[in-house]
Amino acid sequence: MLDLTIPGFGELRIKHILIEYDGTLAIEGSLIDGVYPHLIALSKQFELHILLNDTYHTARKELSRLPCQFITMPDENQTSAKNDYLMKLGPDNTIAIGNSHSAQLMLEKARIGIAVLSRLGLSAPSLSHATLLVPEIHAAFFILRDERRLIATLRT
Repeated sequence: MLDLTIPGFGELRIKHILIEYDGTLAIEGSLIDGVYPHLIALSKQFELHILLNDTYHTARKELSRLPCQFITMPDENQTSAKNDYLMKLGPDNTIAIGNSHSAQLMLEKARIGIAVLSRLGLSAPSLSHATLLVPEIHAAFFILRDERRLIATLRT
């Protein structure tokens, strides 16, 4: 849990982190180097929820030891499915992280939406709906590891 007040941005009571697997945590079915230890560290502070398209059918094996929830997305209407799952968690206590076109609503409605520019790119609608843009997933982890970094980035 993260309890924090950011001047001009407001209060945060974050319990959940909702992250897309494909394109955000993994490229072509394999976790991006160095991601797993960050996920383990985050799982000690937050409830992790990993959204799977699992294009390469490797996600559950790659993350088998990670204490998290896996949510398999339908082939169609993923934007709605991701948003619906966010609504179940509670958008006000969730940070959403993603890069796909179907992430745009969850990035907009989550308390903090982090758009990740990856080697697979970043959907322009997701970028325009996010609270924050990072150049790659490790930058998101860097910011989340120290609440002072969130304050420096989001205060007004």
